[in-house]
Amino acid sequence: MLTHLKVNNLKAVPYLETSTLAKAYPQGINFSTTKPNVVVGPNGSGKSALLTALALYTLSYFTGASAFNDEYIDSTESNAFWQEISKWRNEYEYLPGLTITGDMPPTLYYRPSHIPGNECSTTHAFMTGYSTQAREYDKLTRSKSSGQQGKALLQRIWTMVQSEQPTLGFEFINWRGTRHLQEVPEYGSRDSRFVKNELLKQKYLAVPAMAAPLILLDEPEQSLDAKEEAIIWSKLVATDCTKVQVIVATHSWYPLLHPEKFHIIEAVPGYLAEIQALICMRP
Repeated sequence: MLTHLKVNNLKAVPYLETSTLAKAYPQGINFSTTKPNVVVGPNGSGKSALLTALALYTLSYFTGASAFNDEYIDSTESNAFWQEISKWRNEYEYLPGLTITGDMPPTLYYRPSHIPGNECSTTHAFMTGYSTQAREYDKLTRSKSSGQQGKALLQRIWTMVQSEQPTLGFEFINWRGTRHLQEVPEYGSRDSRFVKNELLKQKYLAVPAMAAPLILLDEPEQSLDAKEEAIIWSKLVATDCTKVQVIVATHSWYPLLHPEKFHIIEAVPGYLAEIQALICMRP
């Protein structure tokens, strides 16, 4: 499970370090391993930026589940994911500027309308190597309202959190590299793609099969009616967080009204008290 995160010149998500959330925690952000972590704050305060950084770290950013994926090496964004440590040696670092303490967790990542590959449509997803994932996404969302789509896509999350023994591994999706570890040549080969490929496998294939999964939810209440939103929070409150770690970014009132049930992370200091004071106002 993750216990601490700190950023310092993180180029992959540069707006996180300048956000009010990061500035509110100059020593870094602590996460609970016993309660659902809930990030609250105004729009533009860094909540989604935090989840983006965590999704990149857990390789769940492109597919919604931890997976080896060429996008982390070859996409237009990928240059910001890597730093060449040595010009003469095959040495690279993934996500320089992001320091995370804790065990590496396989992850499910949800945000509304998150099409596989971060594509603009399922058609694009089909054309860029996500045929299986795009077909499943289309099956769950076709001819449904945005709220119904969200409810259907969240079902995978609830299956995980309600499991007696939740387990999750790293998949291989849209990945051209071999699934087996090869020796990274210390000298000679300048094929940076091969080296990065192997470095990711060294880092993530070592994760124990029984590692506690991480659930990342970015505004899961979006487009849902009041009853479905209440159901979301009842399921999160009932989650055994010693088996599944949960980190949620939200605009919902529920955690603000029941802060004792959660580990609240305020993007703006005093935000919780300010909202509670407004809620209790009388005409």
